[in-house]
Amino acid sequence: MKTDNIDLIQEARKKTIPNIGWIFLVFLIYLFISGILGLIPIIGGIIQLIIAGSLQLGMVMYIAQLYRGTGKDLGVFFNGFRSIGKALLIYIVKYGYFLLSIMIIGIAAYAFIVQSPENYTIIYSFILANRIYLTLLAIAIILLPGIYLLLLLFPCYYVLMDKPDLSVREVIRESKKLMKGNIGKLLGMLFLFLIVISATAFFTFLFMMITTFILIITIPFFLLVLFVLSMSMMAFYEDLRKASETTQNGDDYITEHLQ
Repeated sequence: MKTDNIDLIQEARKKTIPNIGWIFLVFLIYLFISGILGLIPIIGGIIQLIIAGSLQLGMVMYIAQLYRGTGKDLGVFFNGFRSIGKALLIYIVKYGYFLLSIMIIGIAAYAFIVQSPENYTIIYSFILANRIYLTLLAIAIILLPGIYLLLLLFPCYYVLMDKPDLSVREVIRESKKLMKGNIGKLLGMLFLFLIVISATAFFTFLFMMITTFILIITIPFFLLVLFVLSMSMMAFYEDLRKASETTQNGDDYITEHLQ
């Protein structure tokens, strides 16, 4: 039986608090590597793309060992590079839709406006007159399918972590199997965190007009929410995995006794 999202978040919070220093440290390492590469023109961006999947896989591995209580070895974070090829392919499949959509829009805008400046007034007038419809159309065409794909493939790096011998296709198939009937549940969990983050941001902005002292409270709170979110994603995956194993064992038992 699947666990309620609130219970999963509470469980994640309990596991985050005693490990908050370690989580903060691995997040710093993640940001440091990404930041250093970001300072290198062109080549740095290419390397960032190549290792992005490995960094995400390494983060998942490190959070997993904290959640499962198997250790606090920072070296686990770098184990993601052992599957750099698979991690990269999964990253491209998960985020390629967004990247491709942005590229197409950028190329189209460049060709229409930059190459033909006289069209700028025409397109601006058209967008201004139809901005609401165009915004909804953009959301429908670009965001919604991409968001669905991200939710559907959410467990990919977790599956690769637990089953490193699987091919990318098998990892994606296993992820889809785990997420069958659970996309709404994952969306609900993310929405809960969105509410907390939005409310915190609103009150931070409100009180900053009075005093900047509020940042001393809200910045650590934001980080805590981020860490609990990471641990909650791990808890969500564990719940999916256990539910899937229970179902599989039940099916095997029935098959065995029917033969």
